[in-house]
Amino acid sequence: MSNTLTAEHKENQLAELTKHNIISADITPEINTSTSSNGIVLSSNVNESHHAPSGWIMASSIKDLKNKLGVKDDDIDSGIKSDHHINYPPEPSPNLLQLHKNSPDGCSFEQSLCDNHKLDAHHLANATLAYVMGHSKKVSKYEDAINKISFPKPMTIPVFAAENVTVYPGKPLVLKSDDNKPIVVNFGSVTVEQGGEIQIIGGSTQWTSQTFIQK
Repeated sequence: MSNTLTAEHKENQLAELTKHNIISADITPEINTSTSSNGIVLSSNVNESHHAPSGWIMASSIKDLKNKLGVKDDDIDSGIKSDHHINYPPEPSPNLLQLHKNSPDGCSFEQSLCDNHKLDAHHLANATLAYVMGHSKKVSKYEDAINKISFPKPMTIPVFAAENVTVYPGKPLVLKSDDNKPIVVNFGSVTVEQGGEIQIIGGSTQWTSQTFIQK
């Protein structure tokens, strides 16, 4: 166990992980980016990851994902949390709604958006993030379209938990989310040595750490 973590830190980390049925024995003791020539990758595509997830979260819809990992609408309404930083898209265009209606499945819907309707695809991506991390009612008209693309079946989200993380220069810690699937990282102590980098690719990463030191 890290000497930089107090008993309270350890309790707080485990309390958060327990919500996802992760116990102390599941936590990786140490992640050290110097152990790999190109750094360490933690990815929603576990075949790319240098470490196995400590556990998984299953979400059946965008609403379920928000309930498990997102910001509560009530917290924004009460002022506990702010959504000023959220990039809310405009209301869905008639074109997007028609494509959603006419597409037989999420794959064909997404392919059509990406190939021929890039602005609608961009707005839908922003709406997905805004639904989870902002006020869901502001993008509620996107909900069915989000579910069609991102939740054709329940989404399994990897949780990477570690007691101690050390990041060295030239050997970054890369947190990568692919295919509309977020990742969750929950660390005890994080130390970034001088010149070290943490790279977040994809943007859908939930980060929790008890201590963070950048040298």
